Amino acid sequence: MTSILRNLFNHRNLLFQFIQRDIVARYRGSYLGLVWTLIQPLVMLVVYSFVFSVIFKVKWGNAEGVSKLDFAMVTFAGLIIFQIFSEPMYRSTAILSANSNYVKRVVFPLEILPTSAVFSSFVLNCFSMAILFGALIFYQYPVGWNALFLPVILIPLLLFTLGFSYIVTTLGIFFKDLGQAMSIIMNILFYISPVFYPITAVPKEFQIYMMFNPLTFFVESFRAVVIYNSQPNWSNYCVLLAISIVIFIFGSTLFNKTKETFSDVI
Repeated sequence: MTSILRNLFNHRNLLFQFIQRDIVARYRGSYLGLVWTLIQPLVMLVVYSFVFSVIFKVKWGNAEGVSKLDFAMVTFAGLIIFQIFSEPMYRSTAILSANSNYVKRVVFPLEILPTSAVFSSFVLNCFSMAILFGALIFYQYPVGWNALFLPVILIPLLLFTLGFSYIVTTLGIFFKDLGQAMSIIMNILFYISPVFYPITAVPKEFQIYMMFNPLTFFVESFRAVVIYNSQPNWSNYCVLLAISIVIFIFGSTLFNKTKETFSDVI
């Protein structure tokens, strides 16, 4: 782990360049360019809100008096957190194969590749967070001081995502079908995460199993501090922070111990 952290720090300028490259490459050749980073979350917010609250008339759990606007806000918040995790997972499965020219170089910090994928996704989703905050303020939601806890929540989420990104990147170079399997895994994870429903809407006998999904805590905590102006469950936070650190250590160690073999199997 310390080796990867040291390499990332020593090559931080290169890391920033790769993050910038990833972001720019997504919109290269389009007329609107980075404006799409604002358009896409806005369209996504409108579409999901219309489909689930107007067409299907889905209510937010069993709550009474919850407006379509409320549904849109809490759903969009859940989508942001899910995408911060899921986008790097999709990319990590084949990120080494897609950058084989770097893998075959004698001297190149390979941890730059999955790390840049995580942070470029995070930066792009920060635009979605800005849209969410703007909408909350515009519609006079009680955004308060508890929103300052947001960075505290995002730290374990990033550690958790980085750790799994290193694991998936390592496995992806040896198991070429992982990309196909990841689509199935992420689809399952999407529906068992409280993105379109609150955890209180789940039957009580199944709620305990929902808590085994770490994204449940991240989604619920993000909504708590941003939308409801309340604090996260700090005891759960400490447990998940410890789990995130363990996953990061395991993932970075696995990646570091196997990266010397990547050029042989790519």
